[in-house]
Order: sequence, then structure tokens, then C-alpha cells
Amino acid sequence: MAGTDNAQANQTIPEKSLYERLGGVFAIAAVVDHFSDAVVKNPIVGQESKNPQLREWHTKNLGRLPGLKFMRTLWVCDVSGEPFQFTGHQARHDAARP
Repeated sequence: MAGTDNAQANQTIPEKSLYERLGGVFAIAAVVDHFSDAVVKNPIVGQESKNPQLREWHTKNLGRLPGLKFMRTLWVCDVSGEPFQFTGHQARHDAARP
């Protein structure tokens, strides 16, 4: 029995994935939501940006922000190791839209 206890003690407990350590999809979505809103309000890259393309996106395209938040959430979930897979297919399709 002592040998069995020793063998179990030597087994390592698998480390949680980054996805699990971040708190899963709902925690990731909350951070993405906050981050995305902060980017819109950021004076360098947001609505007051000196860059006309960034300024235009953050003032005239805000109707697309919910979809962008969704895609960012899926991407973070994918790169953090669980369980969603972001293919970017829709993002490439949308980028071609006028």
C-alpha cells in the first residue's frame, strides 16, 4: 500500500488551461466587452483619433461593435485553449464588404 500512495503522490495534477484560469467564456466576454468599449473612447485610437480611418470606424461603424466583440471573444477563447475554434472566415468575408 505504501508503494501505491507514493506512486499517486508522484503523479502531477494537470494544470488548468489558460481558458479555465481566465474563468471561461463569460469572464472572457466581460473583459472583451470592457476592452472594446475602452478602445472606442481612447483618445489615441478611438473616436478622437488623429487617424481618420480609426476615427471614422469608431464613430460611423459602431453598429458593428457587437459583432466585433463576439468575434474577439471567440478568438480569445480559441487562443487560450478551449473549446471554441475561431476560423476568421466571417471576419475575412466582412472585411470585403463596402
